[in-house]
Amino acid sequence: MKAHFPKVGAFAILVCSVVFLTILLLNNTTQAHTGSSLITMTPTQMPTLTPKVNPTAFVTATPAVIYVSQSSAYSDPSVVIAIISIIISGLSLAFVVKYVIDTSAMAKATQDSAQATRKSAEAAEKTLLEMRNAREEENAPFVIVYTKFDHENMMLNVVVENIGKTVAKDIKLGFDPPLQIRIFRKDDLEDNILLTNGIHSLVPNNKILIPFAIAINYFNDNPPMVYAVKVGYSGNDTLPRQEIRYDLDLNHYRYQLEEREPVAKIAAAMESLSSNFFQYTEYFKGLLYDANDISNMLSRNLARTSYAIQRQGKVDVTVGLKDFVLTWTLGYGKDKKLLLKPFLFDLRSKCLLLSEETLRSTIENPDSSLNKAMQDIGVKLCKLGNMMLTRDGYVAAHSIQGSSIEEFNDLGDEIITDIRNLLQQIEKAEENLPSNDEESSAVAVQQSEISEKS
Repeated sequence: MKAHFPKVGAFAILVCSVVFLTILLLNNTTQAHTGSSLITMTPTQMPTLTPKVNPTAFVTATPAVIYVSQSSAYSDPSVVIAIISIIISGLSLAFVVKYVIDTSAMAKATQDSAQATRKSAEAAEKTLLEMRNAREEENAPFVIVYTKFDHENMMLNVVVENIGKTVAKDIKLGFDPPLQIRIFRKDDLEDNILLTNGIHSLVPNNKILIPFAIAINYFNDNPPMVYAVKVGYSGNDTLPRQEIRYDLDLNHYRYQLEEREPVAKIAAAMESLSSNFFQYTEYFKGLLYDANDISNMLSRNLARTSYAIQRQGKVDVTVGLKDFVLTWTLGYGKDKKLLLKPFLFDLRSKCLLLSEETLRSTIENPDSSLNKAMQDIGVKLCKLGNMMLTRDGYVAAHSIQGSSIEEFNDLGDEIITDIRNLLQQIEKAEENLPSNDEESSAVAVQQSEISEKS
């Protein structure tokens, strides 16, 4: 706007000059036209003959003023004024038009400059936004899905990999058609949480392999050869959730496996073994149970033979019970490792033989007051010797409910408690009996009395 001031000032000076000249010219013109002489004429009284009248009465003549105009060298002032006004108006109009044109041009230039400034600001903002988006896209995660053939294991794997620079979160996989699982543990892989619930997070430059089929058997069943997988994942909070579609084509693997017939037979045999694995397991567990039963029987017979040889003399049951207490507390000591060795067979045989000796002693001495306690101990020892543990083999195949190790140990501890109570009762009973010295002295007194009487 400061550039307008010189033009406006020049225009004002010009207008003032023209007005001043006009006023000056008008003054000169007026004086020229108003310079006519003023002539006063007084008429003279002519002598006349009049009747005689009153000497005081006479008539006075009125003077007359006559203006005599003189010719001027100037034109008509109204014409001059009109011409000057037209000239001034034309000049003023020219200046006004020029001023309006210049003002309009300056306003348009200002508007163009404002538009250019706005466009420049918009371009700068757009550039900044593009730079920010480019930086976020450069640092954003990028998840890809593809298939990979493992030549060592002959497995087809689905690979989920993050090739971006930040962590990918909440990765969801959707297959169309559904992925055909064709490997040994089919049920486990169908319930794979990576396929059902997705992947919680995947760090950059990391991959996860999901095996889904044995390569050779897969192509023998005419399964789908092309899968459309839709991958959805999230990155930074400022970025929207990404969804990408990949097409997984398995046809090229078919040509890689055409000359692998022996491997195909091996894979088929392994798959057959896998399908019948549970049946084979049941069979071998039944054989293991039978072998354990035979081993137990042989151990018992051998122990019975050994004890039968020892029974040629008199057997003390209390000694056998004390020996069992030491064997259970010190020899076994509830060590689970001993239950997998021949020690368990010897322990069971000892329980059965000691049970037989205890019950036989109650039969030989029916009048003893300790028979009830000894019978209970004999029955429990027999139960402990015949108890079948679940660690002996797969007893469910023979409809036998095996007992746990805890039940085996609890029954043994109960027997030990009963044996100790029985031994305490036997010791108390022996304390109440007379000693051997007292019996011999009493016999000597009786013999002396008999000899004196004789």
